[in-house]
Amino acid sequence: MDTLQPACYGVASFFFALSSISICLRLYSRGFVLKSLGWDDWCMFTIFFFNCGQQAILYYFLHFGGGLHTEAVLTAHPEWMEKLVFALFAEEIYYVWMHFIIKMAFLLFYLRFATKTFRKLVYCTIGLNVVFTLIQWLLYCLQCFPLDAFFHKANHPGAKCLSNKILAFVPAALSICTDIVIVVLPIRPLWTLQATLRKRLELISIVCIGGIVVIISILRLLVLLEFQKFTDFTWSLGKIIIISCVELETAIIAANAPSLKIFFAHIFRSRTVSSSNDSQNGSFGLSQMKRGNGRTGYAFDVSGNFSRPKGAGRRDTVVVFNDDSSEEGLTREILKDRIVVTSEVGIETRDARSSRGDLVHDRFGEV
Repeated sequence: MDTLQPACYGVASFFFALSSISICLRLYSRGFVLKSLGWDDWCMFTIFFFNCGQQAILYYFLHFGGGLHTEAVLTAHPEWMEKLVFALFAEEIYYVWMHFIIKMAFLLFYLRFATKTFRKLVYCTIGLNVVFTLIQWLLYCLQCFPLDAFFHKANHPGAKCLSNKILAFVPAALSICTDIVIVVLPIRPLWTLQATLRKRLELISIVCIGGIVVIISILRLLVLLEFQKFTDFTWSLGKIIIISCVELETAIIAANAPSLKIFFAHIFRSRTVSSSNDSQNGSFGLSQMKRGNGRTGYAFDVSGNFSRPKGAGRRDTVVVFNDDSSEEGLTREILKDRIVVTSEVGIETRDARSSRGDLVHDRFGEV
């Protein structure tokens, strides 16, 4: 094989299209179906434009010989090598930024979980993300002294540079560490949620799709092992383009997964929740309810919020959504008529004007 460029163009374009579609569906679901845009959604909106910049850099690599053998590039266009080195430094900085902002989209979504303890953990993870990002940038910016030695090594024979292994594996390890924390973080609060086992596993699987990104990042280490040797720079660069593109675009899709569930539930639902007669009769057509086993009754809505009804006791009835029910329709009814759940009556509705109290947020630690 003499070129990786067709594969690079195909993979990069395909995954970029998938991630862009997922962003559009997320914004539609949150903005028009739920009418509940949050900071995490606006963060994802900005990611779309940054991702376009990332895609432009990848195409730049390919235009100037990425994916070809180094010998072929040096023979036909030796001037391309310097352009690739400058672009590589820019990509190192930009790639770290892409990881940072995608991780922020995950973490800002987690802040919708309305528990103080969990929020503190999320803020700590945000701080960890910031610190690790700064460390990676410092490594790249101080990799050579003077830095010009990275671009023109022959002009600085006495320059001191960090080992290629450090530059390849330390930033990758820091990124993987943060990814693992982000994946593990929501498992406990979702597992202690008052819902059926099937529903809890479904929610955990959706939120933890980011685990796929961790696997891809680990596989990327194998490509970095070859790349840092610089035995065939442009050829290895083609492999880096493929694996890095798959990693970033999959991370974007994973961050949008909860909203994609809302979109498909909205499109393919088999029945709708009545908005007038049922609300007046105090019935929402739910066929499953589960009594809390001595634990606080937390409710989970499709906006990503965890809360407990005001005045709820330790043994309260908890609503469990059916797969064929309209979750977004139920959410609108909750906001409209204020459902109050008790252990004696079942489901009761009150007019929003007569019930001023909002849902009280609680901690997972009290479950």
